[in-house]
Amino acid sequence: MAAESAQRPLRVALYPYVPDIGVFKDALTNTWGRTGRTEDIEFVSWDCYNDDFPTNADVIVSECGFLDSYVAEKRLCPLDAPPFGLSGVDSGDFIRFAHEGCCAQDDGGKVRLFGLPQMICTYYLFGRKGGPLPEGLDFKPLADGETKPGKGTGLLFYATGDDMTFGIIRLYLDRVLGGAARGGAVLKKILAAGGKEQLAFYPDDGDGFVRADWFRDGTGANYVDYSEAFTRLAADGRGGDFTYRRLVGFGAPYFVNPVSVTATCPEDLLPAAAECLRILTSREYLSAVLWPEGKIPAYVLPGRLDVFQDFAKRDAAYADFLRDASLPGNVTWRLPAGAKSIILEAAKASAEDPIARNKAAMRRFETCINENNLALGRELISEKAAFATPVSPEPLHGAEGYLSVVSLMRASFPDVHWKLEDMVADEKTVAVRWTCSGTFTGKAPFAGIEPNGRKFSTSVMNFYVFDDDGKIIDDIAATGMLGILQGIGAGEKTAK
Repeated sequence: MAAESAQRPLRVALYPYVPDIGVFKDALTNTWGRTGRTEDIEFVSWDCYNDDFPTNADVIVSECGFLDSYVAEKRLCPLDAPPFGLSGVDSGDFIRFAHEGCCAQDDGGKVRLFGLPQMICTYYLFGRKGGPLPEGLDFKPLADGETKPGKGTGLLFYATGDDMTFGIIRLYLDRVLGGAARGGAVLKKILAAGGKEQLAFYPDDGDGFVRADWFRDGTGANYVDYSEAFTRLAADGRGGDFTYRRLVGFGAPYFVNPVSVTATCPEDLLPAAAECLRILTSREYLSAVLWPEGKIPAYVLPGRLDVFQDFAKRDAAYADFLRDASLPGNVTWRLPAGAKSIILEAAKASAEDPIARNKAAMRRFETCINENNLALGRELISEKAAFATPVSPEPLHGAEGYLSVVSLMRASFPDVHWKLEDMVADEKTVAVRWTCSGTFTGKAPFAGIEPNGRKFSTSVMNFYVFDDDGKIIDDIAATGMLGILQGIGAGEKTAK
């Protein structure tokens, strides 16, 4: 915790991508005034997607996609510690998968709660009543020479034209469809159906939902955006004119916006931060900001289950959104530590650029082997891959086979770690130079040598071959084993 004196206000950074940030600020200020606390509230501007972590904020509303980065960097307070006293297990007050998505392992390997879900969202595909609402993601491209959709043609797509937005979309599609090439292929179709001019457009007034107005007026055959875009479509009682479904179905991840307390919050401000956390995730607050009295609902999806259920009783669209959010396969969208650089890599990995695609895949592969992450491995490694290794007389197949070798390494070297130092790529192959390090403290012998506590660090060279779907089909190890053996004393044993 920071030792700074609390002779200042409690600083709060709200999530800026909401229909009206002023409503969120006013509701917090008014509720805070009724708590009897003596600290003032001061709002800090912060864009969690494009700005560095706010070292001047005490309470933040961010994006769960970056939670692992923040935890690894020790940016957040665990909420199971005083004065918060919140456990890391599921709470019935919140959408289950969203609450679970706010938990992460600390540096000691313990799963702890680092936020409470304030809002959730996912992509929806909108159509007009009686018009097309494609079941798949096979969007019809614009005609040659067209740069934006016309009346009833093309696809209006939520976008800001920046690399961060398209990087997130690309990684999201990769996750849902199970492979970089598949995500890139769908993104290519979106670009072809949306047109460069439309996708690059962002209004000077910052109105992120201007495309909903265009769609209401007849532009585009379909429209992709978050659920809150329905606020514009449903204005003037026109909600029944439109149809919608989740862009991708069962098992697609939701974006979750957690409220967290920063590790730089002064200790004597922690009780105030705990009260602010409670307010920002309370039934009263979320009901007021997501459906202001006398207005149509904002169609932002609450992280609290009871608020979602209240809204569903009053509005048919919210009932549909709650049904989707209640599917058992839903998960929170999370990225490994270092997420922002991964997003920018993915933004460059267009379907027309297999070299950038393969390099981006290797950055994710680094995370995969260091975390022994089978789910990520299945996204990156082809089921048809067959790997020849010295640990098996027969080839090992797919992600399971590859990661079984990683598990064997961990049995001997529990802290084994691969650091990607450099890579050179063409359309089919990536040559990678790793630094591999570890300590021989496991329970299993290695190459006939019993664990002896010795450390090793060696340079390793591998050539990774990619198939047409952008997945690893082969791994050819060039160097590295000799350095490991020397580090753990194999040469000394031979000499004796």
